[in-house]
Amino acid sequence: MDKIRIMIVDDHDLLRQGLSSMLKTEPGVEVVGSYGSADEVLDHHHEIRADIILMDIKIPKMNGFDLYASLKAQNPDYKIIFLSMEINHAYIKRAISLKAEGYLPKNSNIDVVLDAIQAVFKGEKYYDANIKDYIFHLMLDDFDLNNDPLLEKLTEREVHVLRMLVDGKQNKDIANLLFISTKTVESHRNNILKKLDIGSTADLVKFAIAKGITANPYLD
Repeated sequence: MDKIRIMIVDDHDLLRQGLSSMLKTEPGVEVVGSYGSADEVLDHHHEIRADIILMDIKIPKMNGFDLYASLKAQNPDYKIIFLSMEINHAYIKRAISLKAEGYLPKNSNIDVVLDAIQAVFKGEKYYDANIKDYIFHLMLDDFDLNNDPLLEKLTEREVHVLRMLVDGKQNKDIANLLFISTKTVESHRNNILKKLDIGSTADLVKFAIAKGITANPYLD
Protein backbone atom coordinates (compact mmCIF):
# COMPACT_ATOMS: atom_id res chain seq x y z
CA MET A 1 0.00 0.00 0.00
CA ASP A 2 1.36 3.43 -0.95
CA LYS A 3 2.23 5.80 1.86
CA ILE A 4 0.39 9.10 2.32
CA ARG A 5 2.68 11.84 1.02
CA ILE A 6 2.94 14.80 3.41
CA MET A 7 4.22 18.34 2.91
CA ILE A 8 4.87 20.50 6.00
CA VAL A 9 4.75 24.30 5.77
CA ASP A 10 5.82 26.29 8.84
CA ASP A 11 8.32 29.10 9.35
CA HIS A 12 9.36 27.82 12.80
CA ASP A 13 12.30 25.51 12.12
CA LEU A 14 12.07 23.57 15.38
CA LEU A 15 8.36 22.85 15.02
CA ARG A 16 8.71 21.91 11.36
CA GLN A 17 11.68 19.65 12.01
CA GLY A 18 10.08 18.10 15.09
CA LEU A 19 6.82 17.31 13.30
CA SER A 20 8.75 15.92 10.36
CA SER A 21 10.83 13.68 12.62
CA MET A 22 7.76 12.28 14.37
CA LEU A 23 5.93 11.59 11.13
CA LYS A 24 8.95 9.86 9.62
CA THR A 25 8.69 7.17 12.29
CA GLU A 26 5.13 6.32 11.21
CA PRO A 27 4.84 3.48 8.67
CA GLY A 28 1.83 4.82 6.76
CA VAL A 29 3.09 8.29 5.91
CA GLU A 30 6.05 9.83 4.10
CA VAL A 31 7.25 13.42 4.49
CA VAL A 32 8.08 14.52 0.95
CA GLY A 33 8.61 18.23 1.56
CA SER A 34 9.28 20.64 4.40
CA TYR A 35 9.27 24.38 3.77
CA GLY A 36 9.46 27.58 5.80
CA SER A 37 7.92 30.10 3.40
CA ALA A 38 5.19 30.50 0.80
CA ASP A 39 7.78 31.19 -1.90
CA GLU A 40 9.43 27.82 -1.32
CA VAL A 41 6.09 26.02 -1.49
CA LEU A 42 5.05 27.75 -4.71
CA ASP A 43 8.46 26.97 -6.26
CA HIS A 44 8.49 23.26 -5.38
CA HIS A 45 4.97 21.90 -4.83
CA HIS A 46 4.67 20.72 -8.44
CA GLU A 47 7.73 18.49 -8.03
CA ILE A 48 6.81 16.62 -4.85
CA ARG A 49 3.15 15.65 -5.45
CA ALA A 50 2.00 15.76 -1.82
CA ASP A 51 -1.32 14.17 -0.89
CA ILE A 52 -1.78 16.29 2.23
CA ILE A 53 -0.27 19.62 3.24
CA LEU A 54 0.08 20.55 6.93
CA MET A 55 0.16 24.33 6.76
CA ASP A 56 0.81 27.05 9.32
CA ILE A 57 -1.52 30.05 9.03
CA LYS A 58 1.15 32.64 9.84
CA ILE A 59 3.93 32.31 7.29
CA PRO A 60 6.20 34.95 5.71
CA LYS A 61 5.10 37.00 2.67
CA MET A 62 1.76 35.24 2.22
CA ASN A 63 -0.59 34.05 4.96
CA GLY A 64 -1.75 30.45 4.98
CA PHE A 65 -5.22 31.32 3.73
CA ASP A 66 -3.91 33.07 0.63
CA LEU A 67 -1.44 30.25 0.02
CA TYR A 68 -4.30 27.76 0.38
CA ALA A 69 -6.27 29.59 -2.31
CA SER A 70 -3.25 29.76 -4.61
CA LEU A 71 -2.45 26.05 -4.25
CA LYS A 72 -6.07 24.99 -4.69
CA ALA A 73 -6.31 27.10 -7.85
CA GLN A 74 -3.33 25.20 -9.27
CA ASN A 75 -4.34 21.77 -7.95
CA PRO A 76 -7.88 21.36 -6.54
CA ASP A 77 -6.98 17.85 -5.36
CA TYR A 78 -4.66 19.13 -2.64
CA LYS A 79 -5.95 18.35 0.85
CA ILE A 80 -4.81 20.97 3.33
CA ILE A 81 -4.90 20.92 7.14
CA PHE A 82 -4.28 24.26 8.81
CA LEU A 83 -2.06 24.47 11.89
CA SER A 84 -2.37 27.32 14.39
CA MET A 85 -0.84 28.28 17.73
CA GLU A 86 -4.27 29.31 18.98
CA ILE A 87 -7.96 28.57 18.58
CA ASN A 88 -8.67 31.89 16.89
CA HIS A 89 -12.33 32.28 15.97
CA ALA A 90 -11.58 34.53 13.01
CA TYR A 91 -9.14 31.96 11.67
CA ILE A 92 -11.60 29.10 12.15
CA LYS A 93 -14.35 31.06 10.40
CA ARG A 94 -12.01 31.79 7.48
CA ALA A 95 -10.91 28.14 7.27
CA ILE A 96 -14.52 26.97 7.14
CA SER A 97 -15.44 29.55 4.50
CA LEU A 98 -12.54 28.26 2.37
CA LYS A 99 -13.82 24.69 2.86
CA ALA A 100 -10.48 23.70 4.36
CA GLU A 101 -10.12 19.99 4.97
CA GLY A 102 -8.84 20.34 8.52
CA TYR A 103 -7.73 22.61 11.37
CA LEU A 104 -5.48 21.63 14.28
CA PRO A 105 -3.79 23.50 17.13
CA LYS A 106 -0.02 23.17 16.97
CA ASN A 107 0.05 21.55 20.41
CA SER A 108 -1.92 18.54 19.14
CA ASN A 109 -0.27 15.24 19.97
CA ILE A 110 1.02 13.04 17.17
CA ASP A 111 -1.90 10.61 17.44
CA VAL A 112 -4.36 13.45 16.73
CA VAL A 113 -2.26 14.61 13.77
CA LEU A 114 -2.23 11.07 12.37
CA ASP A 115 -5.99 10.72 12.87
CA ALA A 116 -6.46 13.98 10.98
CA ILE A 117 -4.19 12.85 8.15
CA GLN A 118 -6.02 9.54 7.79
CA ALA A 119 -9.48 11.15 7.88
CA VAL A 120 -8.62 13.88 5.38
CA PHE A 121 -6.90 11.41 3.06
CA LYS A 122 -10.18 9.43 2.97
CA GLY A 123 -12.08 12.55 1.92
CA GLU A 124 -13.42 13.55 5.34
CA LYS A 125 -12.94 16.81 7.19
CA TYR A 126 -11.11 16.93 10.51
CA TYR A 127 -11.41 19.83 12.92
CA ASP A 128 -9.94 19.53 16.41
CA ALA A 129 -12.41 18.57 19.14
CA ASN A 130 -11.84 21.89 20.94
CA ILE A 131 -13.11 23.74 17.86
CA LYS A 132 -16.42 21.88 17.55
CA ASP A 133 -18.35 24.05 20.02
CA TYR A 134 -17.43 27.17 18.09
CA ILE A 135 -18.49 25.55 14.82
CA PHE A 136 -21.89 24.71 16.32
CA HIS A 137 -22.41 28.33 17.37
CA LEU A 138 -21.31 29.49 13.93
CA MET A 139 -24.07 27.38 12.41
CA LEU A 140 -26.63 29.51 14.24
CA ASP A 141 -25.12 32.89 13.32
CA ASP A 142 -27.70 35.30 11.91
CA PHE A 143 -30.40 32.65 12.37
CA ASP A 144 -33.73 33.67 13.86
CA LEU A 145 -36.60 31.29 14.61
CA ASN A 146 -38.92 34.33 14.45
CA ASN A 147 -40.80 33.09 17.52
CA ASP A 148 -42.44 30.48 15.31
CA PRO A 149 -44.05 27.92 17.66
CA LEU A 150 -43.32 25.07 15.24
CA LEU A 151 -39.65 25.91 14.75
CA GLU A 152 -39.16 26.49 18.47
CA LYS A 153 -39.82 22.78 18.97
CA LEU A 154 -36.46 22.03 17.36
CA THR A 155 -33.24 21.60 19.31
CA GLU A 156 -30.10 23.49 18.27
CA ARG A 157 -28.70 20.32 16.72
CA GLU A 158 -31.90 19.80 14.74
CA VAL A 159 -31.65 23.37 13.46
CA HIS A 160 -28.09 22.62 12.32
CA VAL A 161 -29.32 19.58 10.41
CA LEU A 162 -32.28 21.45 8.93
CA ARG A 163 -30.10 24.25 7.56
CA MET A 164 -27.86 21.69 5.90
CA LEU A 165 -30.83 19.88 4.38
CA VAL A 166 -31.98 23.20 2.93
CA ASP A 167 -28.52 23.50 1.40
CA GLY A 168 -28.95 20.11 -0.28
CA LYS A 169 -26.32 18.31 1.77
CA GLN A 170 -26.51 14.52 2.01
CA ASN A 171 -26.45 12.55 5.28
CA LYS A 172 -22.74 11.73 4.90
CA ASP A 173 -21.83 15.41 4.38
CA ILE A 174 -23.88 16.45 7.40
CA ALA A 175 -22.31 13.72 9.51
CA ASN A 176 -18.80 14.89 8.58
CA LEU A 177 -19.58 18.52 9.41
CA LEU A 178 -21.23 17.72 12.73
CA PHE A 179 -18.79 14.96 13.70
CA ILE A 180 -21.62 12.45 14.17
CA SER A 181 -22.67 9.21 12.47
CA THR A 182 -24.98 9.04 9.45
CA LYS A 183 -27.44 7.07 11.60
CA THR A 184 -27.58 9.98 14.05
CA VAL A 185 -28.21 12.39 11.17
CA GLU A 186 -31.06 10.17 9.98
CA SER A 187 -32.48 10.14 13.52
CA HIS A 188 -32.36 13.95 13.69
CA ARG A 189 -34.04 14.23 10.29
CA ASN A 190 -36.83 11.89 11.34
CA ASN A 191 -37.32 13.81 14.59
CA ILE A 192 -37.60 17.08 12.65
CA LEU A 193 -40.20 15.58 10.31
CA LYS A 194 -42.19 14.27 13.28
CA LYS A 195 -42.05 17.51 15.28
CA LEU A 196 -43.10 19.61 12.28
CA ASP A 197 -45.66 17.02 11.09
CA ILE A 198 -44.15 16.89 7.60
CA GLY A 199 -44.12 13.74 5.51
CA SER A 200 -40.94 13.96 3.40
CA THR A 201 -37.56 15.66 3.20
CA ALA A 202 -38.60 17.45 0.00
CA ASP A 203 -41.64 18.93 1.74
CA LEU A 204 -39.46 19.79 4.75
CA VAL A 205 -37.08 21.80 2.56
CA LYS A 206 -40.02 23.64 0.94
CA PHE A 207 -41.40 24.41 4.41
CA ALA A 208 -38.02 25.67 5.65
CA ILE A 209 -37.52 27.95 2.65
CA ALA A 210 -41.04 29.35 3.10
CA LYS A 211 -40.16 30.12 6.73
CA GLY A 212 -37.00 31.97 5.64
CA ILE A 213 -34.58 29.31 6.83
CA THR A 214 -31.43 29.46 4.76
CA ALA A 215 -28.17 27.55 4.54
CA ASN A 216 -25.23 28.84 6.56
CA PRO A 217 -22.74 30.45 4.11
CA TYR A 218 -19.72 29.34 6.16
CA LEU A 219 -20.64 25.67 5.83
CA ASP A 220 -21.30 25.49 2.09
